[in-house]
Amino acid sequence: ASILITLALVLVSAYTDIRKRLIYDAFTIPGMLAGVYFAMLDGPEPLAWSLAGLAGGLLVLYPFYRIGGMGFGDLKLMGAIGALGGLTFLVSAYIDTALAGGVMAVGLMLRRGNTTEILGRSPQVLRAMFSRGKKAQLPDSKDKDTIPYGVAICSGTVIAWLTHWPW
Repeated sequence: ASILITLALVLVSAYTDIRKRLIYDAFTIPGMLAGVYFAMLDGPEPLAWSLAGLAGGLLVLYPFYRIGGMGFGDLKLMGAIGALGGLTFLVSAYIDTALAGGVMAVGLMLRRGNTTEILGRSPQVLRAMFSRGKKAQLPDSKDKDTIPYGVAICSGTVIAWLTHWPW
């Protein structure tokens, strides 16, 4: 059941992120709860892995959310994936997601022709990600195009599922 819920969750989230640039709580929060519930039915060890996956999923994307590089729905989606698949699966899904997101970002930079400008801002972005205090801001950019990161999360999760089965 966790596999089907995970796949349905990422597919629906990718679709809504493309169409509306939103990943809805109506999908992510029940996904988190379902993951913890199913793990609880399997015993204390699976529950611990599910809770670790939930926390890891929320924390792994937090620096990017903090600087305004992605929305809160992306964090909650990764949290749901972690809760449903556990921490080990989350690590695989995150690595594959980061690769998919990187490919999407390079494609956007090549299409826009602003690769040098974006790469030149990298030190400022890193400082903003790890600064203390109020929510940091990305350096100003002329490029206002965004990547629907739910698509990268969906792609990474499906690739992780296909290449790392069984979880």
